[in-house]
Amino acid sequence: MNEKEKYIRLLNDQLEKLDTKVFDLTAWKRSTILILSSIYGPNDPRTRAIETIEHEYNSWSLRDESGSKDPVKVICRDTIQTIIKEIELSDNLIEQTAKSTDPGFIWEAFENELTGSKSKALKKLLTEEKNNDIRNTEIDIILQELPDGTKRNILKHILLSDELKLWLSK
Repeated sequence: MNEKEKYIRLLNDQLEKLDTKVFDLTAWKRSTILILSSIYGPNDPRTRAIETIEHEYNSWSLRDESGSKDPVKVICRDTIQTIIKEIELSDNLIEQTAKSTDPGFIWEAFENELTGSKSKALKKLLTEEKNNDIRNTEIDIILQELPDGTKRNILKHILLSDELKLWLSK
């Protein structure tokens, strides 16, 4: 069974869960998001489409729901069926799409080698709104404090990653 078939099977399992008597939307969304994130990445529109599905408990939705199918389950089913059809029509390994566009492997190299406090400090520094000169100086300080072995390990992790290899082979 190839990657495509495995993911289609997982998504079909998610479709089957929609028919269970005790359906938990939150649990269903979490597992579906995990599957789609591994295929397309966490910031993909397909993943976000699942994230935005919510139950509406206002009087209109409850009235419309009586005697008919649950509109939330209909949205879930239609979304997953569309994604499955898209996967079936794709020629490339879908996993490569996510890996080649997700730079998370770079940060992962830092998290694997830095202590928790160093990792948090660096992340805060990189995400804060600061003058670039100040940021550059503070990054220099953090990097100078790192042992040479740690710096080499971070670079090796990035350079030897499958994600970089995929990106370079494009």
